[in-house]
Amino acid sequence: MKKIGFTLAEVVITLGIIGVVSALTAPSLVGSYQKSKVGPSLKKFINTIETANQQILMDKMSNTLSGALGNSYTWIYLQELQKHVKGRFVGEGITDIDSNAKTPTTYNGAGGIPTPTFVFQFNDGSSLSGTDSGAVPTPLVPSAAYRGPFTGNYFYYDTNGFQNEPNKLGRDIFAFIIDNSGSVIPYGAKIAKEVYNVPYWDENTDGCPTKSNTVTSGLTCAGSVIDNDGKVIYKY
Repeated sequence: MKKIGFTLAEVVITLGIIGVVSALTAPSLVGSYQKSKVGPSLKKFINTIETANQQILMDKMSNTLSGALGNSYTWIYLQELQKHVKGRFVGEGITDIDSNAKTPTTYNGAGGIPTPTFVFQFNDGSSLSGTDSGAVPTPLVPSAAYRGPFTGNYFYYDTNGFQNEPNKLGRDIFAFIIDNSGSVIPYGAKIAKEVYNVPYWDENTDGCPTKSNTVTSGLTCAGSVIDNDGKVIYKY
């Protein structure tokens, strides 16, 4: 007489095998999915901010952001974004959590890139942060296209919001220079090297791919992604 169906033992063994395979493959699938989102997220961010910057310049009838808003006032800039971008300025003087925004106090397990004082929370959950202190160098050749860094500090964009892990440079956090002309320049990109003489992702030994667990490891990854047409070519 033929056996119909499976025994309980066979079902349990099969489910166990499926569970093991799922456990082994799930992290890889999640990582691949997150990796595929990086390029589109950064491109959308750059386009959104540059469009808003041009609107700010037109509203204020100025050709520089510092002329429109005052120099070294990040919180004024992030407040102004609310008029042109769907999202909200979270506050001044944040140290940890305020409503739905969290400032990243550590990167790659190390503290040090200035704890952002100001955060702008986009409606899609991503976040932009900055401080009123920093050290973006003067451009090598100031021009109408690149007039120098607005506020003098770097900005950090987190694709999934600072309240969500992993909060690592090159994974979900990326560094940018917002130029006084309104342009958004990915830190580590070829154009950032040409204009500001900051490290280029392909030459920085502590850039992308990340080679250590220091605070700056992965700092140039934004430039790598944009220079490679939105592709993540480094070890993600």
